[in-house]
Amino acid sequence: MVRRRERCLVAVLWLLRVGEWVGVMSELFADQVHEVVRLVPVGQVVTYGDLGELFGRSPRHVGRVMSGCDGRQVPWWRVVNASGRLPGFLLTEAVAQWRAEGMALRDDGCGVVLRLCRADLVALGDVIEASVGELPGLRRGSSDGFSPGDG
Repeated sequence: MVRRRERCLVAVLWLLRVGEWVGVMSELFADQVHEVVRLVPVGQVVTYGDLGELFGRSPRHVGRVMSGCDGRQVPWWRVVNASGRLPGFLLTEAVAQWRAEGMALRDDGCGVVLRLCRADLVALGDVIEASVGELPGLRRGSSDGFSPGDG
């Protein structure tokens, strides 16, 4: 009985340690994503997929990070889904920001026209390196820049 309790205690301690590590890694990833989003030029957007590709992560990981950026100085409206849209509850403020930055809106007014507003990822890669240097975990898609994702 004592051995079983010891094993359970060891397992719980291990999970807590792993949880702390995952929390630290998640916070580091979030900070890196927010730093890159701050560098997206005014009037341009990137997709969750673009950022996922840059970091070697799923677009959903990026979406999760972006959903928690309130209170930070992050231009969240510059990160959209693969069709240039954001969730409905964000649209009112996002549309105001997109208009203020001169972005081309979709005919239905519920997103941006990606082919006109999507940031040049190679140029963004150069800006990232010039501004913050090499971010750990950031991937280069080719020798001359970041490779764009498909959404």
